[in-house]
Amino acid sequence: MFFQNISDTADRRCPVLPVHFRLHLLPGCDLRHSIPYLFPQIPYVNRNFLILPSQLLQYLFIHFRTVAEQYRPVGGRLERLGRAVELAGTLCRLNRKRQEIEGSIYQSAVAMLPPGGPPQAIVLADESWHQGVVGIVASRMAEEYSCPTFLICLDGDKGKASSRSYGGFNLFRSLEQLSGLLESYGGHELAAGFTIRRACIEPFREKMLQLCSSFRQSDACSTALAIDCEIPPELLTIENIQALDELEPCGAGCPRPILCMRGLQVTELTEVGGGKHLRLRLSKGPFTWGAIFFSTNAQRAAVAQGDVVDIAFTPQINEYRSMRSVQLNLVDIRPDKAFREAQGHDRVVYRKHLSGGELSCDEADSLLPARQDFVAVWRYLAAFSQDGTLCEELGCLSRKISRCAKLPLSAGKTRICLDVLAEQGLVQLEQRPKTLLIRLCADGRKVDLEKSPILIHLKKQKAGT
Repeated sequence: MFFQNISDTADRRCPVLPVHFRLHLLPGCDLRHSIPYLFPQIPYVNRNFLILPSQLLQYLFIHFRTVAEQYRPVGGRLERLGRAVELAGTLCRLNRKRQEIEGSIYQSAVAMLPPGGPPQAIVLADESWHQGVVGIVASRMAEEYSCPTFLICLDGDKGKASSRSYGGFNLFRSLEQLSGLLESYGGHELAAGFTIRRACIEPFREKMLQLCSSFRQSDACSTALAIDCEIPPELLTIENIQALDELEPCGAGCPRPILCMRGLQVTELTEVGGGKHLRLRLSKGPFTWGAIFFSTNAQRAAVAQGDVVDIAFTPQINEYRSMRSVQLNLVDIRPDKAFREAQGHDRVVYRKHLSGGELSCDEADSLLPARQDFVAVWRYLAAFSQDGTLCEELGCLSRKISRCAKLPLSAGKTRICLDVLAEQGLVQLEQRPKTLLIRLCADGRKVDLEKSPILIHLKKQKAGT
């Protein structure tokens, strides 16, 4: 064994990393054989450390230094602890490599998603994906796109897959139902793996989409996030958060409590970790908090500076340079109730318009943009597109344009502006599962928007003719 647990309070079977866990380096042992022994709760899949969690790496660094300081007078031990710090550095470099591979697989998988609305399930395959990392990406995509996700690593005539559930969908039971298409399978209801022949992937995809579609329409489907408590801001004190430690250890059978607050304003917004995470500053009345949203960015969270939002979070105490403060670890974020209701109305009216339904005068008026709305939309696209493209969630885009132009612009009117610009050949639109991809195509030519069939139709409906 490479490490020895020397804490009287630590139990290696505990489902969470003990707070006072200390590590003592022993000579002549292999680190790779120690991690699964000391930390059996960590998903240790292969021996190249591509999936070693960064939480453990950070923990190793902290405690190697702590132990090194405690044993500084002892030369032999200090030499061995120096070797431990060196190994921890190697682990961090390997973890960064894992993160790079994970990011590459994620980008590749997202690019393979079919255009259109949110998918019922994601079933993708590729020959270049690393089998030890696809499970992490599948988990990330299942949460982001709110559907079960199956990622298959192809090797010759066969592929090995990792899958993650969403909304209570039982993966193992679904694989049992489709076992005739599989070479082998295993796992449980939340995570599973299987081996499949390349020729069976398309039939598997079709049947799995049917299973997921049927499940989503059933009463068993539960996609809403369970909130333990909505709390007022004044309760978020260091003392109260420390009191939550009484609920430890937290794990699958005892999850951390998820709290909720409504009507907070986003005063600052920064992407950190190379764009992998989102750091926010949130305020409500006299209260202000720092917040972090891991594994997402501003585009995927569909949030911008100045937005009023509701949040679900777990609180923690952040300690920096001996200063302690309350930090909110975000689990989910959404626009406030007023915007959601307005956007919901716009969505219903817009779908009615697309289907060719007859709109009332008020409904047509709610979609009909004015000239200044077109000006605001076009100026924003020209200013903020990168290489002529922009990808945003429609509601978030409308809020950003409103703030830039200092005028009220609903999501419905924003979408009609974009449809008219596309109709006139000034932009191209591609609906993606959670965002709208906009490509600017203008070559300096001018168009007469008053001749747009879309606008003419809406004006007639507004006039009741």
